[in-house]
Amino acid sequence: MFIRYFSLIFLLMISFPHVSFALECSRNLIDEGQYLLDTPGRMALRDDGKYAFVLDTSAGNINIISTAEKEILRSITISTDELTGIAINTTQQRLYISEYFSGNLHIINIQGEAADFYLESSLTLDASGLGAMVYDEKMQRLFVADSGDNILVLDENLSQVSKIPAIQGGQLIYELLISNDKLFASFETGGVLGVYDITQTAPSLITRVAVESGSTGLAAVPGTNKIYLAHTQSNKLSIINTDTQVVLKTFPDSKDILSNPIGLAYLNGHIWTANQSTDTLIPVDTEITDVLSTECSVGSRPRYLLPSHDNKLYVSHSQGVDEIIVSGQASFTTWIKGASSPFLSTLAEPEASLDILIEGGVGPFTITTMAGMKAEATSTDKRQWTLTAPILFDQHQFTVRDDGNGKMQTRFIQVGSTPVLTPSGPLSMLLGQQELLSVDGGFPPYFWTTQTGVLSTSSGKQTLYVPRVTGADTLTIIDAMGASVRLDIVVQNELAITPLLAVMLPGEERDFQGLGSSNYSWSALLGGELSSNEGERIKFKAPETTGEYQLFLTDPATGKKVSAIIYVISTELKLTPAQINLERNASQTLTITGGHGPYTWTTEYGSLSNTHTDMEGSTVVYTAPKLATNDTLTVRDSGGRKTTTEIEITGSLRLSPAVEFVSAGGNIEFQLSNAVGETSWQASSGVFQSKSSHQASYTAPHKVGRYSLIASDDAGNIAQAQVVVTSSEITVSPAQAMLAENRTELFLVQGGVAPYSWSTSMGSLSSFEGRTVFFTAPQCPMATTVDNQPEVNITVEDGTGKVTVAKIQVTCSNELISDYDENNNQTLERTELYHATGDYLQGNLSDEQMDKEITLFFLTLP
Repeated sequence: MFIRYFSLIFLLMISFPHVSFALECSRNLIDEGQYLLDTPGRMALRDDGKYAFVLDTSAGNINIISTAEKEILRSITISTDELTGIAINTTQQRLYISEYFSGNLHIINIQGEAADFYLESSLTLDASGLGAMVYDEKMQRLFVADSGDNILVLDENLSQVSKIPAIQGGQLIYELLISNDKLFASFETGGVLGVYDITQTAPSLITRVAVESGSTGLAAVPGTNKIYLAHTQSNKLSIINTDTQVVLKTFPDSKDILSNPIGLAYLNGHIWTANQSTDTLIPVDTEITDVLSTECSVGSRPRYLLPSHDNKLYVSHSQGVDEIIVSGQASFTTWIKGASSPFLSTLAEPEASLDILIEGGVGPFTITTMAGMKAEATSTDKRQWTLTAPILFDQHQFTVRDDGNGKMQTRFIQVGSTPVLTPSGPLSMLLGQQELLSVDGGFPPYFWTTQTGVLSTSSGKQTLYVPRVTGADTLTIIDAMGASVRLDIVVQNELAITPLLAVMLPGEERDFQGLGSSNYSWSALLGGELSSNEGERIKFKAPETTGEYQLFLTDPATGKKVSAIIYVISTELKLTPAQINLERNASQTLTITGGHGPYTWTTEYGSLSNTHTDMEGSTVVYTAPKLATNDTLTVRDSGGRKTTTEIEITGSLRLSPAVEFVSAGGNIEFQLSNAVGETSWQASSGVFQSKSSHQASYTAPHKVGRYSLIASDDAGNIAQAQVVVTSSEITVSPAQAMLAENRTELFLVQGGVAPYSWSTSMGSLSSFEGRTVFFTAPQCPMATTVDNQPEVNITVEDGTGKVTVAKIQVTCSNELISDYDENNNQTLERTELYHATGDYLQGNLSDEQMDKEITLFFLTLP
């Protein structure tokens, strides 16, 4: 339940639902009155914007729309044939209309008011399948596509001037567009865009541009050399440079919104797309060349779009014609380029680059960053930015400000990744088995805990897990920033020996234990000596001759028998090279000899090319961590024998303490060693009161939570520490304790808000949730001294992210120094405690001295 990062992100996501669009749309249905439309088709707009015209394709009518009244004023019957194309001559106030089957062309005079419009003339061409049309105002001529994919060139009175020959083998031209003295033709099949030079009296083909198949709508971006092309079949759009005739970009929209796009139109910095499958209009921001999140609902199966002068679009669809009013919205949204939803927070690697897009608002925009994050605007309107994540492992925030209206948004980047456990489980195991577990991602260092099993190490990237009791177990990996991953383990109740496999030197002794029964019978028929043939635990002495041996265990009650394999070897494990010095992120090949394979390789921080090798002499490539910190590499053979090597990372910085708990506003003195040149200190929050090349005085923030700080030197070496600011509103009891190894203590949390989550840096917990848990202290390391006895931090976090900690001192010494140990058996007996109690009641012992005696008594209970 470490919600500082993960649950916080979730809360943010539900607090900012996907409702803030870059543009807003309102829809008005054009009133058809008595002029019911059968099949609305292509449209045109008179240059003053007063009237729009829509073809009724199957009825053979041209319908006149009053843009002010939002209604059809009248209808002019043209033909009983299918009407397909429409173009407008703004100079002479004429409409040109084509018929598909008959080859007829018509001129409608649109001067004056709607009542004055009339059919001026008609002409039958020696052609059929007439379709898309466009009028060239500059050269005063009309281009008309026919079914043979020819383009007819006519003058303003429909006299044929020339013909541009077919280029696509009889495929129908869908759309014609004039932009920058060139004519563009899209084809519904064939994957080609025709480009023609129209600066001469006789236009000619310039080139065929290879594009996606199924090309339909075309639209130009005024004042630029770019046009957009819709690909209905593949749900994509293309951008073409009109000067070079090169496809600049073909893209599916990053938000997966486009669905059968067909008609295109430009309006106020956006290319609008008719989305046939979803009955919506979708805008593309021409500055950032990406689809925006706005979806404007329109009638069924929209096909053709007509832009107006006053932020309006007209849409013809199967049910009629809509007027869409487009308006900007004061709010804005922030996206990561390529994402499918607005940007609230994201994960990133250190120094990774993120392309940020800003939709809506007024602009221009300013991005303010913290903790080493960098932001650079990459577009003139400052809607596109490149953010560079800081090197500091933590959650960082940046602020986006709309300078046009002062509105602001705060967004988050979490540097690092969530930890991933391999295997991911659940696991089913037998007593005596072992399993190598590995973690990747997250924030090192990592801490491992288990409720009932045994771990080869409680920190590092890998650990070996061995069950010690049957039933359910839970293993937890916790990184330095509190993120956790849990693994459920089921240990089955079977007769077993632990260890199941052992590797021993000649004459060496070791313990073997029976599991899963109450009666045991041992035998070693092939060689070796047993300390006893009965009992739960026995000692086995290896023969003097190398080879493979077996140790048998029998349950006399059931007759069931199991065996352990014992390899007697001649040489101990040896890792070559024994000492390693590496630069950060550098690699070294290592070789293992001796012992008995297969071999298991583990490391604290670095990475390995393989964690398992089979044969003696096998090699593994070790890669040093990116952060400059020394590492330990361990190799275990099949019987658990191990050898380790310390890896010195050149230029390693030493930052102490590496993890520290402090109250709100508390002070911490950090010491730094091995720095090269000057030192730079950074913190995700909090203040450095003083800084030097070797130390810094840091004041923690007043807000509870987990924070990171780093020190870097002139050589680029980096050291990182974590600070946990605890809360006085939540307490744990006892806050301090002294426990002997494997001893258990009950802990209680008070205050705060449920649910509560528990974690520990060493040892095991009876549960990871609830108000109370039992903690079992870890076993002491082999070489423990009075000065290096384990210290354990037990952390509890409530449902709002408040944190507190209990500090546990594990005592590993059996030399209990007490004046009341009268029989000198290094154990404080009950009668000896009574003597101490009597002295205390008589005032001969202080509270502190009595606490010590009571502690010693409980530490030595059998």
